Amino acid sequence: QALALAGTNDFVSLPYRMPASGSIALWYYAPGLWYNYNSVFDNSGDANDYECWIDKDGGLYFRPTRSTPAAGYNLGGNSNRWYHIVGTWDALSSNVVLYVNGVERGRTAITNGSAWPVAGTNVFIGGGNAGNSSGTGIASDFQIFETPLSSNRVAQLYSEFGSRGGLVAYVPFDGTAVDVANSNAVVVGGAPTYVKTQGGFLKGLSCRGGS
Repeated sequence: QALALAGTNDFVSLPYRMPASGSIALWYYAPGLWYNYNSVFDNSGDANDYECWIDKDGGLYFRPTRSTPAAGYNLGGNSNRWYHIVGTWDALSSNVVLYVNGVERGRTAITNGSAWPVAGTNVFIGGGNAGNSSGTGIASDFQIFETPLSSNRVAQLYSEFGSRGGLVAYVPFDGTAVDVANSNAVVVGGAPTYVKTQGGFLKGLSCRGGS
């Protein structure tokens, strides 16, 4: 299951206070067109703390505090696809690292010598802080770790979906022209199977381990 965000304040609030060192990981479907700002997740303490977002140029950014330059990676024109995003922060080393699809893409460090901010009591998926704009996309497998993950562990998280047989995608259709979105037909590889409702009506295709 995944959380669909339509950009209309339909965020999720999790009652959890971020630790001084930690990591956030999730799968996120980033749709186009890019805009300012697609909030992936943020925090109730401050709009600019423990925040991840995508800007109008496709830049993906993460920062645990407004006093730290954000670690960033440009997604370019590659919208309308899934990304595995991990942001880590470490109070001991002052390092902030952004991983995308299992690979380190950006790194920065706290620069003014101040301590990490005290996080608010809630974590938001989809931009719940009033100081941020809402997110538009789909979030799945959201995880919080109370340690900065190593690059090896991040790579393992990214590859785990393969060990489970791949992403499970359902392509619903009803036999109308609307099934071909934006004039681009869906191409299903692997070994797709038909999924039916209890009444036996065709619901769609399920493809595990394909594309």
